[in-house]
Amino acid sequence: MLLVHLDMKQSQVSCGIKKNITSKIDRSAEEKVKIGDTGVTTTRLALIGYAEINGDIVEVKSTDGFLNEKTPIIVNRITDGVILVEKKK
Repeated sequence: MLLVHLDMKQSQVSCGIKKNITSKIDRSAEEKVKIGDTGVTTTRLALIGYAEINGDIVEVKSTDGFLNEKTPIIVNRITDGVILVEKKK
């Protein structure tokens, strides 16, 4: 059992797999949406879903729990590219 473990470890080292992963967070919605903007959910927000705000469909996260489709919402915070909304009162 110990020999198998050492062989696996040795083969992993000798493979020399190298990969560069590059990615960017899409923050374009954050530029278009501001705190206090209002909109309507276009999908059910099971915490995360989509809403139309300022004519754009954007991914949002509910701070009010589950919200049904076509619920009026207001943006209450934007953190790390995540648009947080609550039900408009």
